[in-house]
Amino acid sequence: MDSPAAKGKYISGEKSVKVVLIDPRLSAKDEYGSLKDVSNIIPNLGLAYIASALRNRGYDVKIVDCSVSEISLESLKDICADYLPDVFGFTATVLSIQSACKAAEYLKVFFPDSLFVIGGPQVTALPFEVMNQKYFDVGVLGEGEDTVLELLDCFSLSEDGFSKVPGLIYWNRQQAAWELSPKREYISDLNRRPFPARDLFVPLNRYSYSPVSTLKSPCCHIISSRGCPYSCSFCDKSVTGSVFRARNASDIVDEIEHLIKDFKVKEIKFFDDNFAFDSKRVFDLCDLILKKKINISWTCVVHANTVSYELLRRMKMAGCWQVVFGLESGNQKILDSVSKPLTLDISARAIRLAKRLRMNTRATFILGLPGETSETIRQTLSFAKKLNIDTVSFYVFSPYPGSVLFKDLEIKGQLRHRNYQYYRLIIDQKNHCLPYVPEGLTEEALTESINYCYRAYYLRFAYVFRQLADLLNFYQLRRYLRCLRPLFSIFKER
Repeated sequence: MDSPAAKGKYISGEKSVKVVLIDPRLSAKDEYGSLKDVSNIIPNLGLAYIASALRNRGYDVKIVDCSVSEISLESLKDICADYLPDVFGFTATVLSIQSACKAAEYLKVFFPDSLFVIGGPQVTALPFEVMNQKYFDVGVLGEGEDTVLELLDCFSLSEDGFSKVPGLIYWNRQQAAWELSPKREYISDLNRRPFPARDLFVPLNRYSYSPVSTLKSPCCHIISSRGCPYSCSFCDKSVTGSVFRARNASDIVDEIEHLIKDFKVKEIKFFDDNFAFDSKRVFDLCDLILKKKINISWTCVVHANTVSYELLRRMKMAGCWQVVFGLESGNQKILDSVSKPLTLDISARAIRLAKRLRMNTRATFILGLPGETSETIRQTLSFAKKLNIDTVSFYVFSPYPGSVLFKDLEIKGQLRHRNYQYYRLIIDQKNHCLPYVPEGLTEEALTESINYCYRAYYLRFAYVFRQLADLLNFYQLRRYLRCLRPLFSIFKER
């Protein structure tokens, strides 16, 4: 296999190299089906961080986001023909890997001398499986900013260069096999790195954040920390790992001010795995927002055991209007079986604290985990009702590559298929084929149980009355109106 890299076409230090970074994600309709109107179609900050690092080093960079523009392969080829890139960089999750492979296969016909690189969760979790399809010349494993810089800036793109860059999978011609370079350490200091190159995406108004968790627009998301020290077996942490690393309050506020000034942003979503793990950092962030009198609304995802009344109070004072909790199940045995460090009492306490402060609460539950039964699903629904959560999402368990459960189920022969386009958290009523169903349940029974949970939770007079009574302003009214249409269509289908 003679790739452009193996032939040594690119030479170290050439600043004229053009790089196109492609997000091949599915459209909202293809990825979310009947729930497309409440989905997130948002810029990929992983690509934006890489683009920013490359641009700061002097490279010519372009981003093509296929999800928001629903670009065809022919249109993608025309865009690239106008740009004439030397390097194609793709990112792919479990849901978009097939789209990435299809696009790379198609583009290689027209750009045979270019270098094709793949990064993201899927190649990090399953490097040999992805690369054996031979659509890509090299894979970037884990966090990509430093790896891509060294790949293009510090080494000749040749066989020897690949072997010396940590965090790669590359083709070794002597061994006639894919080979891993030394593992790259996680980025330890996330402060003072260039902000994501959001200006390389289409305008913000082309993207859509779910109205379930969006109050104002324009809206943007920020990643203020990476890594999660918890060991939930359903979670894929292959890219950012288990070591919690966080930006300081000053660096985060600088980015918020940049977004307000340059993008007129009115709301921020913190897309951290564990935003409040370091409570002192969150206190510092809130204090700085208040000190600088920054008028911004925001939301975040927190672990229920990391919050206190005082922390939530300070967050609300600083503009946080909604807190999202990953509660996963209303059955303690299931939580324990997937190593979720959480008890039902702690979950209930966290929701009570937020509601006491009149903060909007959202919780996500995962149905269909190993050990799930019709009875445990009923317990989860009852638990959610008891807590009076403002918004709940009932996802179906999908064994993501890179997670402990994926490996366990694969070893036990319990994965029903490896057709990754169906590895969704959200069930499309018209097109689904679950990759895993717990023993004792059928796909039809699990699907109908999830449908029933949505109907039983939202179609309650007490719930509707409470939500209407809690409307505080025009923004909340508009948010509910935006949610009505997709919800009605869901209930009609279900």
